[in-house]
Amino acid sequence: MTSRARRRVERSWKASPTAACLALLWAWGSPAVVVEAAEDTFSEAVNVELVNVEVWVTDAEGRHVPGLQASDFRILQDGDPVTLSHFTEARRDGVVHGRFAGSEAPAASRAEATSGADPSAPLILYFDQSRLHPESYGRVLDGVEAMLASGVDASEVLVLRQDRSLSVAAPLGSTRKELETALGRIAEPPASGAQAGADLRQAIDAVRRVFRESENAAGSGGTGLGGVPASLPSGTSPRAAIGGGSGSIMPGPCDLFGKRVEPVLWGYVRQRGAEISATLSGLEAAGTLLAGLPGVKTMVYFGDNLETRPGVALAQFAAGFCPAYDQQLQISTLGEQLSRDYLSLTRRLNSRRITLHSFQGKGLRSNDSGSASGRGGSLREVRSGFDAAQRTSERSGLAVLADETGGRAVFGQNDLGAELVKVVEDMGSYYSLAFSPPDPDRPERERIGRREHRIDVELPGHDHTLRYRHGYQRLDADQRMGEWLEGALALGLSENSLGVRLGAEQRTAHEGGGQVRLYVVLPAESLALLPQGESVVGQVRVHVRTRGLATGEGVDQSKTFDLQLASGGAGDQVRLPVNLELAAGNHAVAVGIRDLRSTATSFVSTTLGVAAKAADG
Repeated sequence: MTSRARRRVERSWKASPTAACLALLWAWGSPAVVVEAAEDTFSEAVNVELVNVEVWVTDAEGRHVPGLQASDFRILQDGDPVTLSHFTEARRDGVVHGRFAGSEAPAASRAEATSGADPSAPLILYFDQSRLHPESYGRVLDGVEAMLASGVDASEVLVLRQDRSLSVAAPLGSTRKELETALGRIAEPPASGAQAGADLRQAIDAVRRVFRESENAAGSGGTGLGGVPASLPSGTSPRAAIGGGSGSIMPGPCDLFGKRVEPVLWGYVRQRGAEISATLSGLEAAGTLLAGLPGVKTMVYFGDNLETRPGVALAQFAAGFCPAYDQQLQISTLGEQLSRDYLSLTRRLNSRRITLHSFQGKGLRSNDSGSASGRGGSLREVRSGFDAAQRTSERSGLAVLADETGGRAVFGQNDLGAELVKVVEDMGSYYSLAFSPPDPDRPERERIGRREHRIDVELPGHDHTLRYRHGYQRLDADQRMGEWLEGALALGLSENSLGVRLGAEQRTAHEGGGQVRLYVVLPAESLALLPQGESVVGQVRVHVRTRGLATGEGVDQSKTFDLQLASGGAGDQVRLPVNLELAAGNHAVAVGIRDLRSTATSFVSTTLGVAAKAADG
């Protein structure tokens, strides 16, 4: 959602990081004088930030509407109008129509803001295998195959899968054969997806069992809901028909049922809440990996269900036995927390310009309460109400993810191919609006927690449907750098406008590993340097993140360097040393460099092999 001036990202999808071989690999040239800074000696320059909002405009027949102008749109942040600085229309025919909408926007920002549609924009397929029932895979994969056949470039498709953790099933840069092989592996679903449906059926059966036990304990087992006539007088509840309750000397079945069913409901709610949190964490991790990709990212999420208030339909099912029993208020408390989590996630996805389309894989499957057949017709209404409530509940989270990020939400479709092709069409048919956020550096905004902002887009005088991202979260420079480094480690992304090179040498060794000195080398001419007497000075911050290829463990550290160079030192190289304590073995290393005066950045990656000291023997 936000973009920095002068950022260009090289997408070397398949290239493995080059091994540094623990030696200095380049001639350094004339070294600059570098002093590690104890603290920042001057403040950072103001960061030029743009907020990008992609808008999909369709008519009453669902067709994209071309030819609109910047003046047709009205955009608001937190309810206040803002002025557009850039405006671009991207069309499916490959023609990009870019317009600079304001004369006061920074010139350095124009290249990215008006670059429009990327002809090789990435498509991310996210298979949530913890939420896909085995019966859904054939339908989902058939739809993906139809989408790929529509002309999608396999090398621009990234396949992610989430089960107990998030993993890359097919990296960007894969061939069509490699992509098909990865999808074939996904077609062999894990047991977790089937278990999710089984948990619900088990909870339904447990609720019915608890009510039968409550009937028997209250001595009304023969006149419970099974004995209630199929049709009752208006205003008469099933409980009233069987008698019992708080007015009886002996507790009725519903008095016992309310206490006994709570552990069933809350056990299910807690389990589902944890599963939903795991899914949201997986999507957040995916968003972090994708943050370093330029432009608009399209993610298609496949799952059968994702609730915002888990357990609401099950509580309604229980209330169907005893209408006086209602746990809705307590369950809503969990729903409120999850709703905040959903909103926060979508704001972060929007900040990374990720549009998420949610596809329900289950299609028009049979109802989940089918195993809960009752005695006679008295439970038909209870089951019918539950099934309707459950359908609404399981789609609620999917709808929020799509709506808040400007995507499509597709439910109850047995043929997903046509809908997925529409997603591909969306990738080349949209308007991109950009503005500078008002008062970006007011510290009081941060103190009162206004890091998340609401966005509204209007099209006065036009009767069209708009889809767009409804907000974003502002990230500071260190947060953005951390995301880029994750993308460099996991996907091999790099952006090297500063001309950074890396070298390394192992300085010490012990039985578990050793100390490596990493050298970050860059040309002085790429930095913003200020005159100071006969010298020029600057300040650079280096961030290093490592990950052991075998263990997944690593280090994360940063250092700030003060620079001093002789004036007119053409060809000078700045060499910045960083010491790392690493375990023996191979490590992926991502390095981010930020010029604190110009805010220009680079991030690159490599691999290091660390040797351990041989044991005495």
